[in-house]
Amino acid sequence: MKKLFLIFLIIFPFVFASGTSDEDAQKYECDVCGYTYNPAKGDSKADIPPGTSFKNLPDNWKCPRCGESKSGFKKK
Repeated sequence: MKKLFLIFLIIFPFVFASGTSDEDAQKYECDVCGYTYNPAKGDSKADIPPGTSFKNLPDNWKCPRCGESKSGFKKK
């Protein structure tokens, strides 16, 4: 029983800890053309890998559809 409890204490933090927050997975929509930036997909045209949150996009990133800047996007 002690062994099982120790294993639980070691594994518990890893099972319930999440590598991403809700904010990191948040989708954003372009106010101009309606394009949705999805962090799970990234932006292959701009070499942005999947898993990149909107807040971690470069400041000069633009909408791949219409060219709108990041400031023209809102949470979806």
